[in-house]
Amino acid sequence: MRTLERQDVQGLVVSGYAHMHCASFLLLRIGDPAAARHWVGELAGRVTTSEKAEERRCVNVAFSASGLGRLGVDEDDLDTFSVPFREGMAEDHRQQILGDTDASRPDEWQWGRAMS
Repeated sequence: MRTLERQDVQGLVVSGYAHMHCASFLLLRIGDPAAARHWVGELAGRVTTSEKAEERRCVNVAFSASGLGRLGVDEDDLDTFSVPFREGMAEDHRQQILGDTDASRPDEWQWGRAMS
């Protein structure tokens, strides 16, 4: 049996952070790929792994397929990911599968408050 390399697994994957009482999310678009790669590199050392329980705050990172592409991940490598991941949640047929229709469709989603 192989040992789980917990230092390479984000804490959310293993624990679901059931002990945490709130969460904040920051959604970003990549405008400057070089600056984004630098920022991700700086952030990597702060990501909460599943090595030990974190009691105060956790930092996790997730990317969309298009975000990985903007960061420079090769198309051949992106093709190794699952079709649902590559398509994204807002594709018409995926909306039907997920039940994201009518008032729940993606163009009705509200993320935080508008920034001016």
